[in-house]
Amino acid sequence: MENNLFLLEKSRENESAFLNELESVKGTFNDFDIIENNPFFSLIKGNPENIKLCAFVNRISRVIMIADEPGKFQGIDLPPGKFFVRFWDTGKCHDQTIEPFLGDLMNGKGRISFKNPDFLVRIIHSFRWYLCIVQHERPVREFEMRRAPMRPFFSPVSLHPKFARFLVNLTRVPTGGLILDPFCGTGGILIEASLTGRKSVGNDASLNMVLGSRLNLKYMKIRDSHIIHGDFFKLGPDASYDGIATDLPYGRSAEIANYSIEELYEKAFIKFHGLLKNDRYCAVVISDTGMLKYSEGLFEIVNRTAVRQHKSLTRHFITLKKLK
Repeated sequence: MENNLFLLEKSRENESAFLNELESVKGTFNDFDIIENNPFFSLIKGNPENIKLCAFVNRISRVIMIADEPGKFQGIDLPPGKFFVRFWDTGKCHDQTIEPFLGDLMNGKGRISFKNPDFLVRIIHSFRWYLCIVQHERPVREFEMRRAPMRPFFSPVSLHPKFARFLVNLTRVPTGGLILDPFCGTGGILIEASLTGRKSVGNDASLNMVLGSRLNLKYMKIRDSHIIHGDFFKLGPDASYDGIATDLPYGRSAEIANYSIEELYEKAFIKFHGLLKNDRYCAVVISDTGMLKYSEGLFEIVNRTAVRQHKSLTRHFITLKKLK
């Protein structure tokens, strides 16, 4: 088995988010190919390093062997050191009680350690059997520690860091590229942009938000982000940004700077088009997809992901590509 085959376990909370984010990361770095997708995981061939940036990939594991039955794992050559086995059956034909048997197949006697393992063996059964070694697990605790209430300045409507990271990845901005958040609020998107190796500029019409956002960035020790207080529609120069990622104002909050909601969205998409470099992407969050009519002729829709917030509100994460 080639050692550049990797199995990606999906976050099962939103299938569309996983697929759209993975395709976006592939389009950004172009260093892996997606060779199989199923409801539970994807297989990729190539470099998995940038996939570690994803918000909806739970686990990345290097594939050691794929077999029709687990007996083929007998005596498989594993790396030196101690390990333990974790098993997942997508069809629920087997449960975790099979783990000791699987460990014995791989000559685990004397090598199994739950306290101080050198690596984790992951075995998955889904029509076929996949023997893997875990390379990366999504840092759930780190995302939770960056939630808005954990920062010095916050707003209850701030995006969860997981979704802010997702939005940043949808822009397809490469490492070192420049992302704009024209309605930056408390700075959550700017934080995730910096943590993924991008540079960022934020703008907000509210001085209180700008000061609070600057405080959050200082708290997070982020130095490659700049925040502007002013009218976004006066921002320049044109064609200066590699990507735009923003949670567009909605409801009453959209009626800012003396613009109605419709006026704000119409002017915003025109401004986005001007500020973006050619063939670049804009990733936005909106609540009313009818507002996308104002992007027509300026952008094409690349993908969309619906995320239900509660019974009366669904937010839509939309990727748009600039038309010439």
